[in-house]
Order: sequence, then structure tokens, then C-alpha cells
Amino acid sequence: MATQLRQEPSPARKLSGRAATSKYKGVWAHANGRWQSNIRVKGKLVRLGTHRLEVAAARAFDLASIKQDAEAAKKPGALNFPIDEYASTGQLANILSMAFDELVRARRALARAQRAVSIATLSADA
Repeated sequence: MATQLRQEPSPARKLSGRAATSKYKGVWAHANGRWQSNIRVKGKLVRLGTHRLEVAAARAFDLASIKQDAEAAKKPGALNFPIDEYASTGQLANILSMAFDELVRARRALARAQRAVSIATLSADA
């Protein structure tokens, strides 16, 4: 089963006052050049953090989608990547064992840690 993606990715920058879109579900380009991942839960937007890589933001969306509704996530087109990828790495069992709020906190913490490493790397290069 091949993953269906949207059109070519837009650059991670604002275009004409609107956020640039991503080829992945639940991901858009933030004004700071990073990729933001969000998911809607009961009509409310839940931010999963900003990520340096577009694919990392897409995976954060997928994990939150699986946690929110594992059965719906198995339907074609519900996720950015096949659910089998998460099962084979052990991530699927891990996220199913935690509460949704705990997963969101973990994804945000990971995004903050990645951002701190990026800033430290830029500072060291200067």
C-alpha cells in the first residue's frame, strides 16, 4: 500500500501572509522556518511542537493520530506513513501504552530538545 502525499512541498516560509503548506497531513511551515505539527481533538487544535525537519513533524502528527483513534488511523490516507513502520520500530506499542496528554507533552519536549541542539550547533559554528 503506497502512501499518498499531497503536491510538492512549499518552502518553510510565509507566503503572502499565509503559512506555507506541507505535503504531509497536519504539518505547515512556521514563520521561523521550522515545521509545525498540529492535530484536532474534539474540535480543538492541539499543537505538537515545531520541528527542524518536515518529516519529523509529519511523524509527530501520525503518532498523535494513532493515539487519538487507532482504528481510524488504520484507514488508507489517515496517516502520512504506513502504520506498519511504527509497529516495526516498537513505537506503536509505546504510544498505545501512554495517555494522549502524556504523548503530546513528550512530542513537545522532543521538539524543544531538537531546537536547543540546533541553536547550540549554530552558536558553536559562529
